[in-house]
Amino acid sequence: METSDDAARQVIPNTRNEGRMGPTGNTGLKRRKGRGLTINGTLAKLRARGVPLDIQFAAQFGKVCGRHASVFKSEVTVCMRQEVPLKVKKWKVIEKAFPGTMSSIWNLLKAKFPEISMADYQCVMTQVERQYNKWSKQNSINRSKQEMKSHVGTKSIVQIAHELRNPVTGEWPSAIDVWKATYLKNGTWSVPNGEEILNNLQTTAETNQERIAAAQIPMVEHFALVLGRKPNHSRGVGISAINEGAQERYRVHAQAEATQQQANEAHQQAAALLEEVQKLTVENLQLKSEL
Repeated sequence: METSDDAARQVIPNTRNEGRMGPTGNTGLKRRKGRGLTINGTLAKLRARGVPLDIQFAAQFGKVCGRHASVFKSEVTVCMRQEVPLKVKKWKVIEKAFPGTMSSIWNLLKAKFPEISMADYQCVMTQVERQYNKWSKQNSINRSKQEMKSHVGTKSIVQIAHELRNPVTGEWPSAIDVWKATYLKNGTWSVPNGEEILNNLQTTAETNQERIAAAQIPMVEHFALVLGRKPNHSRGVGISAINEGAQERYRVHAQAEATQQQANEAHQQAAALLEEVQKLTVENLQLKSEL
């Protein structure tokens, strides 16, 4: 049986990398598809068939009931992913932190489900609160499993690395320096695997010295080799990794900038030529009038 979470996880696939070869060029392995836009495919199919939805609310419990209750729950998940910032732990403070969020969610759900009315408002928002709090809790659990978080206190990893840059040359610090500056305080590690990760970083620096040095951002590549890599990101570092896709984007961007620069220069040259032609025309007219 399909649950509400299963239905909500249906996504429009991202097929940009489908069928491409692995990073070595000879593995024959397909790249993993990126996550697409979350949709509620079940709701779309029911609406397309004109099926009347059985959605009811038990006011005593503040829960959605009926044969299509799971479809409603799935749409709540979709709306939250699209509209609600996951930056507070509890739904009860969402309106204070982000005014208008509750009315936005209500309007979205009301537009998708004409079956509900203002009399159902409290039950609907109770259901939303329940699902948001569950989502927020799971997100906290997932983030706690990261070896390296993208923020430490009020500073991001990138900010810490920026402060460690050489003030004269502007050279960025190594991954080892950033790791120690982030998690080693007064000789004590603030994370249980701090020493283990440091040893792995040091070993990797020796065995992959050329690969790290050749990377566009060596620190990012170094972290990626030790902590793993997400599509387009090194885990926990919070800045784009320089992988094949990113390199292509940078190349296209640089090419577009060069083309724009050439167009600007051509426009300036044309303007200068036009000014010269106008000047010569005036001089010719003056000569003719003198003759």
